[in-house]
Amino acid sequence: MAIKAKVIAWVLFITYFSTIMQAIVYQRSDPQLPEVYSVPAHSEWGLVLN
Repeated sequence: MAIKAKVIAWVLFITYFSTIMQAIVYQRSDPQLPEVYSVPAHSEWGLVLN
C-alpha cells in the first residue's frame, strides 16, 4: 500500500506541476488561452483511480 500511495502521490504531483508549467508557458506566449487549465487532469485520473 505504501508503494501504491507513493506512486499516486508522484502522478498527482507531476500532473499538477506540468499543469502549472504549461499555464506559465502558454501565458507568456499567448495570454488569450484559458483552456490550458483544463487540459491534463482527465488523462491521468483514469490511471490513478484504477
